[in-house]
Amino acid sequence: MRHLVVFGFEPFGEEPVNPSGQAALALDGRTLRDISIHGVVLPVTYQGAFPALQKHLDQWEPDGVLGVGQGKASFDVEWWAHNVVGVRLDNDGRSQGHTVVEPGGEEKLAVSLDTTLVFDAVTASVGSAAPVLHSDSAGDYLCNHTLYRLLQWADGEVAAGFLHVPRLAVCAQPIITAAVEAAAVMVLPPVELQSF
Repeated sequence: MRHLVVFGFEPFGEEPVNPSGQAALALDGRTLRDISIHGVVLPVTYQGAFPALQKHLDQWEPDGVLGVGQGKASFDVEWWAHNVVGVRLDNDGRSQGHTVVEPGGEEKLAVSLDTTLVFDAVTASVGSAAPVLHSDSAGDYLCNHTLYRLLQWADGEVAAGFLHVPRLAVCAQPIITAAVEAAAVMVLPPVELQSF
């Protein structure tokens, strides 16, 4: 049995529910193919997000990790995490200011999974419910910050990537959860589909 951590985030801003966290919780404890899924909801704080994830990475020593975050109006399969942090306040009311995730770190880090397989799986799952896009920027907030830290941890040895999902005003939670499930099984694809 292989282990996959799927993490989402708690609500932030004016949104009472974060569909990424709801999807992670819905998948927690599920077994898909030969993959045992461990769903985690992270705090939307710079001090707490990656340390909370790190505990689960240490506990499960997963074969793969899929991050999920609330975006805007589309499903975005991320290619990169950038070494940049914006000024937006987190849920603790703190801002990092215009700075970097890791002083002296790489300008950007590539995800370590087959984004084409994830993209195709999400596209097949959502149909015409919302656009599915490739993205070369995970933003400059907690999604990007956590993804950058995750990719540093994975160091190319563990399959790791990120999917932004639409807001609930755009797409219903069952569609979002199904899309995350479709993406999750392609983080660790069957041998016959592996190209990464």
